[in-house]
Amino acid sequence: MGWDRTYQYRLELTIDKDVFGSTETDFPIPILLSTSSGITNQDVSQVFDELGSDSLKIAVTTDDGETQLYVEVDLWDDTGENALLFVKVPSISSSVDTTLYLYYDSTVADNTTYVGAATSAAAQNVWSSDFEAVYNFGQDPTGSADDIKDSTSNGNHGTSDNMGSGNRSAGLAGSMLTFNGSDEVIDISTNFNLQGEWVQLVMFKTADVTPGRYIFPLGSGLWNATNALSTGFNDSYFRFSTGGKGYNLTTQDYSDDTWHQSTHRKWNSGYYHGFFRDKIKKTWSESGSVDTSTTQTFGNAIGAKKTAASTFTDYFPGDINNVWILNAGKSEDWLKAVYDALYDSAVTFASGSETRVEFVIDIGEEISVAESFEYEFNIINLTASESITIAESSEGFT
Repeated sequence: MGWDRTYQYRLELTIDKDVFGSTETDFPIPILLSTSSGITNQDVSQVFDELGSDSLKIAVTTDDGETQLYVEVDLWDDTGENALLFVKVPSISSSVDTTLYLYYDSTVADNTTYVGAATSAAAQNVWSSDFEAVYNFGQDPTGSADDIKDSTSNGNHGTSDNMGSGNRSAGLAGSMLTFNGSDEVIDISTNFNLQGEWVQLVMFKTADVTPGRYIFPLGSGLWNATNALSTGFNDSYFRFSTGGKGYNLTTQDYSDDTWHQSTHRKWNSGYYHGFFRDKIKKTWSESGSVDTSTTQTFGNAIGAKKTAASTFTDYFPGDINNVWILNAGKSEDWLKAVYDALYDSAVTFASGSETRVEFVIDIGEEISVAESFEYEFNIINLTASESITIAESSEGFT
């Protein structure tokens, strides 16, 4: 195990193998930093104590301690000691835990090659070509064009309407946007032409059960996936439609003001659709018939339905933490792992940081150059007010 000598401090973290039902490649693992992080609620606030607001003075490496990974800084609140990083991990095993290292040092230059906010080259490299659009809401809504950023290199940005900085706050993981259910919406001008396999994933919560509220209607040509929160028979349920055919998932209570991951997956070339509530695959009742000749006429939006005339109706009241669109099918194992990861239930931090200490040991003139030795020490939990002494004895250095 090496050490990136650019940095003075590092945290070790492990990704739990039991979260992954199969080995995943290029997985965007969320890493949450706070006073209560990961599976064991570890306090990692020393990162903020060292860096303050300098979120780019970090690096994340593989278990060799030197190979850097791409990082998107979705949220960095040094005052509240709360941050969210998305890290592209080349391979996460389902049989052994995966080790990463988070380096940090306030004296180094910004690591813009590997670390950045949404739209930076580093952040875009976190999201593989499987991702069509990723909205993690790391920006305050301002109403200006393209103010809500797509984290991928596709540039499918959104524009907020009737929203401001007060709509954004800390959510389940990173930032969330709160919608009032009357006039607040994110307008997305892109027409996602998803004709093969795809995935639509939304993390949200609401306490409202008003019929016909649209979280994220995705108009994508013939294949349309509409997530509309509705009520029926005194049960709140999700409705999605595709190719003119409606599917109702009844007796699913989404109005409990609790975070839920709604995932709609289409795979193969036929009408094969799967719907997941959190980590559980659900069944549905069908209405209508498949219309293979009519393409959808409404556009894309987050928090409301966008009509063909580019007006908005059926606004959603509640909080949305993430909206991801993929142009590739993903396994059930992958969908479940995303859920656990966003719930901060996939990563464990080691207790305390490691500090790199360099010094020279004079081992005496009797030792020739050919007999000299090199020593490397990792000193754990050494503060600025503490010191250590290394002494020579008959048994070596202590």
